[in-house]
Amino acid sequence: MSDLNSLYKEREIFEKYGKEIPTELLVKIEEAERELIQCNILDVISSTLPKTIDTEGMMKPITIAVSYVEGKLERMGISFDKNAIDLFDIVEDFTEVEPESREGGDCERIRSASKSFKVIFVDEDKEVRSNNALMTMIEALRYMGLERESQFRGETFKGFPLVGKQQRTDGGYTWQKMVDGWWIYSNMTNSRKVICLQKVAAMLGINIKVEDI
Repeated sequence: MSDLNSLYKEREIFEKYGKEIPTELLVKIEEAERELIQCNILDVISSTLPKTIDTEGMMKPITIAVSYVEGKLERMGISFDKNAIDLFDIVEDFTEVEPESREGGDCERIRSASKSFKVIFVDEDKEVRSNNALMTMIEALRYMGLERESQFRGETFKGFPLVGKQQRTDGGYTWQKMVDGWWIYSNMTNSRKVICLQKVAAMLGINIKVEDI
């Protein structure tokens, strides 16, 4: 949290003097906020939530949202629209737990399967797909060439590249996954996985299409 506070203070300096906030700083803040949510806050909330509730046979789905401001509970809302949760930036899915996620998951704990996607190499007879979004990203990166991708800097994570030789070890989390002698950054949302694949493909001049499955 101290890193996030220092980033906020740095942003306040630009705001104080009416200067444009550097994009790099905004990206760092977003990364730090997401890491806090994914690796701390979700752990606390998911561990205290009841795994079942008595709905007395009601058939309608229930979606519950809570709003915390400065760490204090401010509001709670309930909706009968199951898809309302799709409006949120980060979603935890508990419908199907995959034990292997302990190795490559965001926060070194068993995480549930998340909606995956497939990568279509438009100019080639090749399609990469898996029920695990991380494995889809990894296999697509392997197909395009990890060594070439190690030069990619269009997306970085606390200064670490998407593909590199250096392991990130701070925080006690599993940030990367070792593949064919390369560290592939894995602690990110599915939407950012897609962005990384698209940018890498563009750098390499490879025509790809990414579709949900």
